[in-house]
Amino acid sequence: MFEYAWYIILLPLAGFLISGLAGKYLGRHVGWVAVGTIGGAFVVALYLLIQVLQGGAIGGGLAGTCSWTTCPR
Repeated sequence: MFEYAWYIILLPLAGFLISGLAGKYLGRHVGWVAVGTIGGAFVVALYLLIQVLQGGAIGGGLAGTCSWTTCPR
């Protein structure tokens, strides 16, 4: 799951490189590239946040391991 975390860094970097290197040729459409890559990084970050909050990452959380009388420490 955390292999997708690299996209949070790589997508904006790719947008920067495309905008910087090909911005002259893309003209007004270079803004779509910038917004798209930043938006893609945001979607990946939200996905990873949801996975962590649901306990699907970092050891699986404590869901289901505690009863109402005992909980491991």
